[in-house]
Amino acid sequence: MIPVRRVPAVLLALVLAVIGTVVAVPAARAAEEVYPAPATGAWTVDGRAYGHGRGLSQWGAQGAALQGRTASEILAFYYPGTQMVSTGNPAVRVLLAAYTPTTTVTIWSPENRPIRMGAMPNEEWVPPGRWTITVADSTVTAQRRDVPGGPVTETRTYTGTVRFETGADYGIAVAAGPDATTARWYRGDLRVEPTGGVGFNLTNNLVQEDYLRSVVPREAVVGSTSTGTAARSARPGRTTTGGPVRV
Repeated sequence: MIPVRRVPAVLLALVLAVIGTVVAVPAARAAEEVYPAPATGAWTVDGRAYGHGRGLSQWGAQGAALQGRTASEILAFYYPGTQMVSTGNPAVRVLLAAYTPTTTVTIWSPENRPIRMGAMPNEEWVPPGRWTITVADSTVTAQRRDVPGGPVTETRTYTGTVRFETGADYGIAVAAGPDATTARWYRGDLRVEPTGGVGFNLTNNLVQEDYLRSVVPREAVVGSTSTGTAARSARPGRTTTGGPVRV
């Protein structure tokens, strides 16, 4: 995709001045509310958003990137007094809010690949299929079906946290129930963590690089250019309850 080129307001003003174009400003409509400038000469605007609470504005970062600011300059503006260091590529544990807490999920491998599953650290490879998970205290029951809503063809039980993954980090899919025909596809592995009774948490575990490559594109400002996205991709890793989607 070819990035959209935007003409800065200053450049546009200069062009208009050169060619002698005069742009009339329309009068305020009756429905508009007009407020006089405060004595301080500045307005304080309060608002709400769905940010991660770490002080970086995506719109602001995009605007700075479009003005030619580097990722280092943008981070220095939002996080003054900090230093950039390499943390390597550590593992990240993400609590999947869409399925947590829950009493059942159905997990399968895209393209009908085998699944490696079992109580950690004794996982084993099992045949492809749609595995519906239920929990009773610390006992995890996995029932395999070959088609959505079909008959149960195999049942396995485990104790404690159960891990699901596919080969070559191909990712794994999860849906709310056995009849689902669509699912969300996650990088890394999925883990069923019993919490007592019939409830459990579902977590996605993956390396930080895969996490950022999944989350950043989903949360990027609509219409952002490659430059703006690159600057935002450089921001530090975050803690969230949202689940990434394989892209």
